[in-house]
Amino acid sequence: MYGLEVNRRPSKEQMAAESPNAKTYWAHWNSLELISGCLHRVWENEDGQCSQKLMVVPKLRIPHVLKEFHNGPSGGHRGITKTMEKIKQLFYWVGWRQPVAEWIANCTECITAKGPKSRSHGKVKQYNAGAPFERVAMDVAGLTGP
Repeated sequence: MYGLEVNRRPSKEQMAAESPNAKTYWAHWNSLELISGCLHRVWENEDGQCSQKLMVVPKLRIPHVLKEFHNGPSGGHRGITKTMEKIKQLFYWVGWRQPVAEWIANCTECITAKGPKSRSHGKVKQYNAGAPFERVAMDVAGLTGP
């Protein structure tokens, strides 16, 4: 982001042409730090007693983080809640919850393991008839054809 290297916040006019994500980071300017060339967001709890530095993930690296924390050995294909808990302890990017949920919803291995959604069907009943044609059933479909 422009200005972080020189520790000078860009003006509102300079940010006017930037993306909505860049504007969000600009709004969080006071909680951003550049550490060893990596952008971090300092998160503090409500009472200010505890702070945590979360690495800001570039857009191109988001799939790598999702793959590692859901599909990778440390992820274990856990559900949305557990995957989000793990990611939010270390990383941050604007709107991070939606990509996590979409990644898990589209995970082929998870979909395969869950199997198809089964629909409940009515119970099959057996009707006893004493003689042929004592009971007759008919399916009615209505008018068909031109």
